Amino acid sequence: MPAGILKRLWIMINHEANRPWPGLGSLRPGAHGQRARVDAEQVRQLRRQKALPILEHFEQWLKEQLMQVLPASAIGKAMAYSLKLWPRLTRYTEDGRLNIDNNPIENSIRPVALAEKLLVRRLS
Repeated sequence: MPAGILKRLWIMINHEANRPWPGLGSLRPGAHGQRARVDAEQVRQLRRQKALPILEHFEQWLKEQLMQVLPASAIGKAMAYSLKLWPRLTRYTEDGRLNIDNNPIENSIRPVALAEKLLVRRLS
Protein backbone atom coordinates (compact mmCIF):
# COMPACT_ATOMS: atom_id res chain seq x y z
CA MET A 1 0.00 0.00 0.00
CA PRO A 2 1.30 3.50 -0.79
CA ALA A 3 2.34 5.90 1.95
CA GLY A 4 -0.44 8.05 3.33
CA ILE A 5 -3.14 5.40 2.89
CA LEU A 6 -4.57 6.08 6.34
CA LYS A 7 -4.83 9.79 5.64
CA ARG A 8 -6.58 9.11 2.32
CA LEU A 9 -8.86 6.61 4.03
CA TRP A 10 -9.73 9.21 6.65
CA ILE A 11 -10.69 11.65 3.89
CA MET A 12 -12.69 9.00 2.03
CA ILE A 13 -14.54 8.00 5.18
CA ASN A 14 -15.28 11.61 6.09
CA HIS A 15 -16.88 11.98 2.69
CA GLU A 16 -18.56 8.55 2.78
CA ALA A 17 -19.93 8.87 6.30
CA ASN A 18 -20.93 12.51 5.74
CA ARG A 19 -19.92 13.36 9.27
CA PRO A 20 -16.99 15.26 10.70
CA TRP A 21 -14.34 13.30 12.56
CA PRO A 22 -12.36 15.47 14.95
CA GLY A 23 -8.71 16.13 14.24
CA LEU A 24 -6.85 13.79 16.55
CA GLY A 25 -3.63 15.71 16.05
CA SER A 26 -5.08 18.68 17.93
CA LEU A 27 -5.78 16.58 21.02
CA ARG A 28 -2.69 17.60 22.92
CA PRO A 29 -1.85 20.20 25.54
CA GLY A 30 -0.66 23.34 23.83
CA ALA A 31 -2.78 22.82 20.71
CA HIS A 32 -4.53 25.80 19.16
CA GLY A 33 -1.75 28.25 20.02
CA GLN A 34 -1.73 27.64 23.76
CA ARG A 35 1.77 27.48 25.22
CA ALA A 36 1.86 24.60 27.66
CA ARG A 37 4.87 22.72 28.90
CA VAL A 38 3.80 19.18 29.61
CA ASP A 39 5.56 15.89 29.96
CA ALA A 40 4.96 12.75 27.93
CA GLU A 41 2.82 11.20 30.67
CA GLN A 42 0.38 14.13 30.60
CA VAL A 43 0.12 13.86 26.82
CA ARG A 44 -0.46 10.10 27.07
CA GLN A 45 -3.21 10.60 29.65
CA LEU A 46 -4.93 13.23 27.52
CA ARG A 47 -4.80 10.98 24.46
CA ARG A 48 -6.09 7.97 26.40
CA GLN A 49 -8.91 10.09 27.75
CA LYS A 50 -9.95 11.95 24.59
CA ALA A 51 -8.47 10.33 21.48
CA LEU A 52 -8.88 6.67 22.39
CA PRO A 53 -12.71 6.77 22.60
CA ILE A 54 -12.80 8.47 19.18
CA LEU A 55 -10.48 5.83 17.73
CA GLU A 56 -12.48 2.99 19.28
CA HIS A 57 -15.68 4.40 17.79
CA PHE A 58 -13.95 4.81 14.44
CA GLU A 59 -12.65 1.23 14.54
CA GLN A 60 -16.15 -0.12 15.23
CA TRP A 61 -17.55 2.03 12.42
CA LEU A 62 -14.85 0.72 10.05
CA LYS A 63 -15.71 -2.89 10.92
CA GLU A 64 -19.40 -2.26 10.29
CA GLN A 65 -18.76 -0.48 6.99
CA LEU A 66 -16.31 -3.12 5.81
CA MET A 67 -19.16 -5.62 5.76
CA GLN A 68 -21.11 -3.35 3.40
CA VAL A 69 -18.48 -2.68 0.75
CA LEU A 70 -16.89 -4.91 -1.84
CA PRO A 71 -13.62 -6.32 -0.51
CA ALA A 72 -11.88 -5.78 -3.86
CA SER A 73 -12.97 -2.13 -4.13
CA ALA A 74 -10.52 0.66 -3.31
CA ILE A 75 -12.36 1.62 -0.14
CA GLY A 76 -12.74 -2.04 0.87
CA LYS A 77 -8.99 -2.57 0.50
CA ALA A 78 -8.23 0.65 2.38
CA MET A 79 -10.55 -0.30 5.24
CA ALA A 80 -9.12 -3.81 5.49
CA TYR A 81 -5.58 -2.42 5.41
CA SER A 82 -6.40 0.10 8.15
CA LEU A 83 -7.90 -2.56 10.39
CA LYS A 84 -4.92 -4.83 9.78
CA LEU A 85 -2.60 -2.04 10.94
CA TRP A 86 -4.89 -0.77 13.71
CA PRO A 87 -2.35 -1.34 16.52
CA ARG A 88 0.10 0.89 14.69
CA LEU A 89 -2.50 3.62 14.22
CA THR A 90 -3.41 3.67 17.91
CA ARG A 91 0.14 3.29 19.27
CA TYR A 92 0.49 7.05 19.68
CA THR A 93 -2.14 6.89 22.46
CA GLU A 94 0.19 4.64 24.48
CA ASP A 95 3.25 6.91 24.45
CA GLY A 96 3.07 10.68 24.84
CA ARG A 97 6.42 11.11 23.05
CA LEU A 98 5.02 9.85 19.74
CA ASN A 99 3.36 12.09 17.14
CA ILE A 100 0.22 11.06 15.30
CA ASP A 101 2.00 11.82 12.02
CA ASN A 102 5.50 12.35 10.70
CA ASN A 103 5.08 15.99 9.63
CA PRO A 104 8.00 17.31 11.73
CA ILE A 105 10.37 14.85 10.05
CA GLU A 106 9.00 15.56 6.57
CA ASN A 107 9.35 19.30 7.15
CA SER A 108 12.96 18.89 8.29
CA ILE A 109 14.01 16.88 5.20
CA ARG A 110 12.06 18.93 2.66
CA PRO A 111 14.91 21.46 2.08
CA VAL A 112 17.36 18.61 1.43
CA ALA A 113 15.01 16.95 -1.04
CA LEU A 114 14.32 20.25 -2.79
CA ALA A 115 18.04 21.03 -3.06
CA GLU A 116 18.69 17.59 -4.51
CA LYS A 117 15.90 18.03 -7.04
CA LEU A 118 17.22 21.41 -8.13
CA LEU A 119 20.77 20.08 -8.40
CA VAL A 120 19.68 17.15 -10.55
CA ARG A 121 17.68 19.50 -12.78
CA ARG A 122 20.63 21.87 -13.13
CA LEU A 123 23.10 19.08 -13.97
CA SER A 124 20.86 17.50 -16.60
